[in-house]
Amino acid sequence: EAPEPELSPLERALHLVEWAREGEAEETREALEVLAEELDGEQKADLAAQARRLAWSRPSPSPDAVDQLVGAVREFE
Repeated sequence: EAPEPELSPLERALHLVEWAREGEAEETREALEVLAEELDGEQKADLAAQARRLAWSRPSPSPDAVDQLVGAVREFE
């Protein structure tokens, strides 16, 4: 049985955001900040800025808004 391929840091950050989106607001915010940092490293400043805005928005980021951002990031992978 072949081992699963290792995920890139960006893909791990996306999985973290997907996992956190239904949890506590603080977990979602922290996961979005991790995603923003990975996007900065990938030279995707616009998406990183979107992730940061969403992370610290009031009220807390909604699961739908998080899903939209994740979809946008996946389009540019």
